[in-house]
Amino acid sequence: MAVRPKSGYIPTLDGWRAVAVGLVLLAHAPFPPGNELYTRIASYSEVGVSLFFAISGLLICSRLLEEERMTGRISLRGFYVRRSFRIFPAAYLYLLFVAVMGLLHWLPMDWPAWGSALLFLRNYFTCLVGDTPVSAPTGQYWSLAIEEHFYLLLPFLLVFFPKRRKLVLLLLTAVAFVWLALYVHVVPLDQRSIFWDRRTDLRLGALLFPAWIALFLAESSPRKWLARWLHPSGGAVVLLMVWVVLLLKRHYFPHVAPLMPAKSPVGDYVSVVRGGPFNPFKDVVVPLLFPLVVVSTMLHPATLWGRLLEWKPLRSIGRVSYSLYLWQQLFWVTGYKGGPIASFQRLWLAAMIAAPLLSYFLVEKPMIRWGHRLAPPATPGHRDLDADAPATAGV
Repeated sequence: MAVRPKSGYIPTLDGWRAVAVGLVLLAHAPFPPGNELYTRIASYSEVGVSLFFAISGLLICSRLLEEERMTGRISLRGFYVRRSFRIFPAAYLYLLFVAVMGLLHWLPMDWPAWGSALLFLRNYFTCLVGDTPVSAPTGQYWSLAIEEHFYLLLPFLLVFFPKRRKLVLLLLTAVAFVWLALYVHVVPLDQRSIFWDRRTDLRLGALLFPAWIALFLAESSPRKWLARWLHPSGGAVVLLMVWVVLLLKRHYFPHVAPLMPAKSPVGDYVSVVRGGPFNPFKDVVVPLLFPLVVVSTMLHPATLWGRLLEWKPLRSIGRVSYSLYLWQQLFWVTGYKGGPIASFQRLWLAAMIAAPLLSYFLVEKPMIRWGHRLAPPATPGHRDLDADAPATAGV
């Protein structure tokens, strides 16, 4: 197992971020509607979100434990200062841009949906109301909301249960998955809320389980055991098998339910996707598998898979994945046919490159530096102070 200099920066995770955001972009690609292949490809977005959750759970817990090891304590203030400066500026810049477009009547707006994104409650708004083309520009905030709720929970668990962390996290992870199974078996599909599977309480296990694994990675003996038994080649084979199963299981893919009239003023996209039936592969196996596969590459960076994930172009994409995820929703997903936004969408490729880069270099990096000055991290990150990027992106 290769030994790295002590640093909070884990290059492999940037490669995984690039893979995850690539899945999201693939899912949102503007293929012709009504095509079965498009429906199958689009459903992979959920797999990309599970990968982002695995990265976040591992990274956040590892950084907190590293701080405790080096300083003797976990600073809740420091954690939330750095998280706030890392996440909020880029997220609110995007929301400001969307609001200005709406006020100028260049973009049809769903202001309640926009407000729920502002408060990081977009996932529950989606469950209660659903999504339409008008609310689509903020639809990606559902997964950001789940991660924010996770950030509110995990640090306090580590601080207030210093000697029983493994047990507490394991029990909470088990409760989360059992609650998911109970919900989907007790509540019939036709009686569930739209996008029922985007509720925090039904997805929290996908973040708690990798955080539990991070507790073992922080200890020498368990880390050596994991390095011995977790190898990227085996993980790649298992991932391929799960991928094939997901591709072949037709009932995994979401159902499309009419929500708006065919002559909607906002364009031809007049349906909303409802959460599909419970699928053990998507909802349980994948969230449990992804953290193990990610850890296998972290522990074996010198292998072919590790070197591929640490390939500089891939890592570069991973470092801008947060802004890339935020802005792709506006230029690729909404599908408006009229007004100024349609002009932007005709230039979707240039817009999807320019907007994330501007956000990253003009907002994200300066805000990260500012947050690090106010609350210096225990370990140095990437030399540009962008290693503390949130792993999240959603759909």
